[in-house]
Amino acid sequence: MANLTTAESRRWAEDMRAYWADTRYADKAKSHAALMIARADLDDAEADRETITADKAIMEYNLPILGRYTVSGKMERTYDCCYDDAMADYCESRGMFTGWEWSNDPAAEEHCGELVRLYIGSRESGPEAQYNACDRTWYKLTSRGNFGKKYACGGNWRSEKCTGNDVPEIYTKLQEVIMDYKRIERAKVKVAAAEKRVFAAQQREMSAAYFRQAEHPIYAGQEIICANKGAVVEALAAKTEAEADLMEAQAGL
Repeated sequence: MANLTTAESRRWAEDMRAYWADTRYADKAKSHAALMIARADLDDAEADRETITADKAIMEYNLPILGRYTVSGKMERTYDCCYDDAMADYCESRGMFTGWEWSNDPAAEEHCGELVRLYIGSRESGPEAQYNACDRTWYKLTSRGNFGKKYACGGNWRSEKCTGNDVPEIYTKLQEVIMDYKRIERAKVKVAAAEKRVFAAQQREMSAAYFRQAEHPIYAGQEIICANKGAVVEALAAKTEAEADLMEAQAGL
């Protein structure tokens, strides 16, 4: 994660102030935005730099599960892998749960929107892993069994810091479950796209039938009507085919 430049700090401050303007955090955001700008002005003055404001400012992180994660002062977020409700439901159906703790207060300034801690647990054992984002450190957790239904981060536990490239076993298992989910979702997209292409083939067949009838009209003016219908259905077939292409492209197929 790179620190913001003074120009980016000003942009972040302005975006943050605008984002929180109509909320109960408006005053807090306004005061911290002013502090960020004042610090940036001081740094530029001491370095004899021109005072400018960047066009955009984002903070970038590399996080477990999500991959590359970015956030702006307007709380605009992007992920390599969006751990959405559908994915979470799939993991939970296989007994694996996550708990995400985010910094969501403008007092955090450019650190607003960053991950604080990630917890991973199982239905059988409760909390089994903790990731501290500030120092990118994993901990293996051993629950005291009082987690109730808060499988990811409920109750009390004993923690053991992971060393080197070691990670808790449950995190590796969770990654495998997520990969299974992605394979299933890609397969579903393939089926849906294939169904659209089958429909497109039917539309093209119908279009060809209209064009054939246009060549052998049975009453005056039928050739124009059939030719127009053939052209419309042909265009619809192209649209259906394009929708299939789009589905596959969005799924990375």
